[in-house]
Amino acid sequence: METEVHNLSRLRDIALPDPPGIWPPAPALSCLLALLLLPLLALACNRIRKYHRNAYRRAGLKLLQDASSIDDLQIVLKRVALAAFPRARVAPLHGPDWHDFLQTTCPGVRLSELQGTATGQAIPEPLRQQATRWIRHHQNKGGNP
Repeated sequence: METEVHNLSRLRDIALPDPPGIWPPAPALSCLLALLLLPLLALACNRIRKYHRNAYRRAGLKLLQDASSIDDLQIVLKRVALAAFPRARVAPLHGPDWHDFLQTTCPGVRLSELQGTATGQAIPEPLRQQATRWIRHHQNKGGNP
């Protein structure tokens, strides 16, 4: 019996290995994560590009807030149009041609009050709202800015 006790005294506990870590993931999981992140990255790049492309609209809206007369409103609209459309198309426009241009680039906006208003007159609130709508929603169909 002594030999059995003597043999048992040399036994040690079983050493367990460390649990596997979370990182790095398996190759298949890495590919799946990359495939899931690609559309998010594309969406983020698209949003950033759109934000930069519409910087002139934000600047125009700020100028429109500071405009106090019909003349100022006309200048703001012309500056926004020059930023969005080819200069050769917008620069020579005035009078009825200018108002037609505003109407065709943003259907539904009524800026006809600009015709026949006295220079230096204060901007009526409905006209300011229509100009704001034009700045936000005009579209350049058929040409690059």
